[in-house]
Amino acid sequence: MSHWCPAPGIYCTLVEGFLEIEAARAIISASAVASAEKPIIGYHDWAAMSGYTSEARKVLMDYGSAETGKSIVRSHVLISSPVVAIGVNVAATFVGGLTVYSNRSVFEGHRHRSILNATTAAGRES
Repeated sequence: MSHWCPAPGIYCTLVEGFLEIEAARAIISASAVASAEKPIIGYHDWAAMSGYTSEARKVLMDYGSAETGKSIVRSHVLISSPVVAIGVNVAATFVGGLTVYSNRSVFEGHRHRSILNATTAAGRES
């Protein structure tokens, strides 16, 4: 699992393999730090995630439910695993503000535009 902020207000994650509770908590902690100054838009590349523990799913869903509309503006998730797709689509129903992608080029295009817009806006603010 890796995470980074490519521009102000943009938080990205990459998860490969099986997501355990510790990694889910790391995503949440980093998201909280990233959103300390301004609400964030999340881009989560989970196309190579094969699955997750029920605890990881629960803490991510609880955090998303609590923070969407507050510290999280919205989240975009790229998925390919049918197991992950079920969980993410259920979360999208309950959390709101969650867009699910199965097409990498569409996901990456949207992420690129958001990074460009955030970078341009940050340049105007300085």
